[in-house]
Amino acid sequence: MSTSGYRVLAAMPWEKTLVERLRELKAGTTRVGYVYERAEPGTFRYRCYNMVQALNSHSEEFSAGYFFLYDLQSIDNLVDHLDVLVLVRVRYDSHVDRLVRQARIRGIPVLYDLDDNIFDVESTPLLVSSLQQGLSRYGRIEKWVGVVGRIRESLELVDGIITTTSFLQGQLEDTFDVPVWVLPNFLNHEQWDYSETLRSEALQPDAEAPIIGYFSGSASHNRDYQIATEGLRAVLEAYPQAKLRIAGYLDIPAALEDFSTRIERLPFMDFLGLQRAIAEVTLNLSPIQHNVFAHSKSELKYFEAAAVGVPTVASPAPVFTETITPGDNGYLADAAQWSEVLLEALADTPDRNRVAERALAHVGEHYLAATMTPRITHVLGQLGS
Repeated sequence: MSTSGYRVLAAMPWEKTLVERLRELKAGTTRVGYVYERAEPGTFRYRCYNMVQALNSHSEEFSAGYFFLYDLQSIDNLVDHLDVLVLVRVRYDSHVDRLVRQARIRGIPVLYDLDDNIFDVESTPLLVSSLQQGLSRYGRIEKWVGVVGRIRESLELVDGIITTTSFLQGQLEDTFDVPVWVLPNFLNHEQWDYSETLRSEALQPDAEAPIIGYFSGSASHNRDYQIATEGLRAVLEAYPQAKLRIAGYLDIPAALEDFSTRIERLPFMDFLGLQRAIAEVTLNLSPIQHNVFAHSKSELKYFEAAAVGVPTVASPAPVFTETITPGDNGYLADAAQWSEVLLEALADTPDRNRVAERALAHVGEHYLAATMTPRITHVLGQLGS
C-alpha cells in the first residue's frame, strides 16, 4: 500500500532559530524556558512544544520558549531571559549543572518535567525487561543504568516536579521531597486542526471489513502488543475481510502468522500523518503490561484516536481507568477479555459511533491547548512563585 498520504508535513513546526525562540519570551510576562536535549516528535513535542504553544497562544501573564542543551554553546546567559526554568527529561551533565547554578544565583525556580518512570536505578532491570531489551552484559541494561542515574541526579537539583499522570505523581512523591504536579499530555493546534479535517473526510472502513489499529512505533512495545494477540486473532477469524494495522517495527506473534497477508505495516511518519493513519481504522488498541513502568504511561493513545473519531480499547491501567468510562467514551479489557470486548465493540456499529462521539467530546473538554492552559499557569504559579 502507498504511504505517501501519511507524509503531511514538509517541515516540523518547531524548527525555529535560537533568536526566534528567544523572541517568544515577552517582557512584562512570567517567562518560562523549557530545556530539552534535542527536538524530536515524542517527549519534546508533548512536554515542550505543546506547552510553549499553549502558553504563548492562550495566556497573557506567561510567555514561553523551548531550548536545547546545544543552545548553551551559543548563549551563555539563557537564565537571564527567564523567570522559570523547566528541565524536561534532561540527563545530568556539566551543562545541566551550570544552568541550574546560574538559575540559583538569579533566584529563578527550577522545575523538572518527567513523563516516564525512569528515576530509580535499583528498578532498572525491571525497566529493561519490560522494554524487552535484554539483561545480558551486552544488552541495554548498562545504557539504562546510566540514563536513569543521570535523570535521578537532575531530579535531585530541582524545586518541584511536573509529570503526566497521577500514578507517576505518586511514585515521584514517594521518592522526592518536593511538590509534584500533574499536567497531562494534550493535543497541539496542528493536531487538532488536522483531526477536524480528517473527521470531515469520513475515512473509517466498512463495518464488515474493520481495521484494528495498533500505533506504538517501536519494538520495545512487543510485550504490550502481545497482550491483545488472542483478541486480534478472534477478530481476524470472525471477519474474513478484517485487517490489522501496525505502525512501526513490531514482531508478528506466532498466533497471528496465519493472517500475515492481512496485516498492514506502516513506517514511522510525522505526527499529522499518524492522525490520518489512525482516522482510517475502526478501533484503536492500547494494551499495557501490568507493572509500574507501563502503568506510568499517559493516555495520549486514547486522545489522539478520539480526536479523529476512533474509539480505543485499552488495558485497565490506572490512567485508563481514570480516563475511560467503559461503554461511554471507550472500552477497557483485562488480559482475558480482549476477544470479548473487541467482538462486542465491532458487532454494534451505532453504539461504537456513540462511544466515539463521547470520546471526541471528552477530548474537546480536557485535551486541547486552550483548555489545558489554565492548569499549566496554575502549576507554574504555584511552583514558580
